[in-house]
Amino acid sequence: PSDVSDEGEVLKAKFAKTVDVLVKHVQEKMFEDRGAEDHVANEVVLALNALEEEFVKAEEEEKKRLEEEEKRRREEE
Repeated sequence: PSDVSDEGEVLKAKFAKTVDVLVKHVQEKMFEDRGAEDHVANEVVLALNALEEEFVKAEEEEKKRLEEEEKRRREEE
């Protein structure tokens, strides 16, 4: 009986160690994945900001072009 109980304790210790290693690995993987998600989210935000800047720039250029056309039309009259 004591041999069985000693072997049981050894198996429990090995199992606990294996579980600890697995938990640590899963936590590291979750951290890496979260880091990747954050990176992708940041890249998307940067791309959207750049797109917004392009739209604003295009709107300003169109407004300026229309103002110049209006000015030329008035000068021709």
